[in-house]
Amino acid sequence: MLKVHKNVLVNNGFVLNEKYLRRLLDVSKEQLSKASDGEEYQKFEVKYTNGAIEIFDCIENVLELDNSGASKICYLSINMGIVDQNYKIELKFVDITEDSSTDSIRYSVTGEDRDWLFITISQIEDRISLIERNKKWVVSCRLHDLMMFFLFGITISLFYVLVSINDNGIRVYSHQYDKKWQDFVEVDYKVNDKLRELSVNNPNLKPVEVFYEYQLILAKYEAIKIDAIKKLETEANLWADKTNGSRSSAGIRLIFIIICGALPAIVYYLYAVSVRKLYPVYVFCWGDNKDIFEKVERRRGFILVSVILTFTLSVAAGLFLDLI
Repeated sequence: MLKVHKNVLVNNGFVLNEKYLRRLLDVSKEQLSKASDGEEYQKFEVKYTNGAIEIFDCIENVLELDNSGASKICYLSINMGIVDQNYKIELKFVDITEDSSTDSIRYSVTGEDRDWLFITISQIEDRISLIERNKKWVVSCRLHDLMMFFLFGITISLFYVLVSINDNGIRVYSHQYDKKWQDFVEVDYKVNDKLRELSVNNPNLKPVEVFYEYQLILAKYEAIKIDAIKKLETEANLWADKTNGSRSSAGIRLIFIIICGALPAIVYYLYAVSVRKLYPVYVFCWGDNKDIFEKVERRRGFILVSVILTFTLSVAAGLFLDLI
C-alpha cells in the first residue's frame, strides 16, 4: 500500500488565536473526511511553562485553559487522523523562548495519495501563513551572545586606550626634567664680562674697591641664579606631576575599558528584553494571555506613535527656526 509523508518546518513566530486555530482544525477535518469515511481521532497535547503536560481530546478543553503565569502555554501539539489508516495530520506550535530545542512551527501530513497530501499541505500552509509573525527584529539574549558583545566592547576600548597612550608607564621625578637652570635666566649676566667691563670703565680703582665691586657682581649673579633655580624647580615639579598623573591613570583606563566593554552588552541586553516585551513573537492568544497580548499591542502602538510624533515635531521645529 502506498504511503506518502511530508514534514514542513517554519522558522518564524506566530500569533495563534481561537479563530485561526479552529480554521486549522476545520481544514484538517475536511481533508481527512475527503480521504476516507473511517473514524476520525484527535488529540491535543499542551505543555505549560512550569513543565507540566496535559493531553485533551477536545479543542474546547484547550481553549478554556487559563493560559497565564505558571500555567501559560508554551507548547501545543495537535494530532488528527483516521483510525487504522495511514491518513494523519500533525501540527506543532512551540514558544522557542521556553524550548529552544525545536522549531516554532512544524506540521506533517501522512497519507496514501500524493494528490491528497499536496492539497492538504497547501491548504494548511495557507492557514499557517495567516498566523506567522515576523521575528527579524527579535534577538536572543543568551549568555554567549552577551559575552560576544562584551568581548567586542573590550577589544574596541582596549585598542583606543593603547593608541592613546604616549608613555611607557614608568614613574618620573622632577630631577629627571631635561632642562637646566640656565634655560630660565631672563637676563644675560656673566661674571667675567662684568669684571672686564669694570676694569675698562674704572682702571684706577683701588684693590679694596675692586674687591667690593666684585662682591656686588657675584651677589647679583647669585640672585639671578637663585631666581632661575626656583623657576626650574617649579616647572620640573609641574612636569613630573603632569606626566605621573597621565601615567598613574592606569586604574582609570582599566575602569574605562571595563565600562566600554560592558556597554555594548548592556545595550544589547536592554534591546533584546525590550523588544521581547513589546513584540511577543510566540503567542497562544486565548484565555488570560489574550488580554495581556492586546495590552502589549496597544502599548507598542502608543510608543511607536509617540516616537513618530516627537521626531516629526522636532524636524518641523528645526525647519521653522531655519526660516525665521
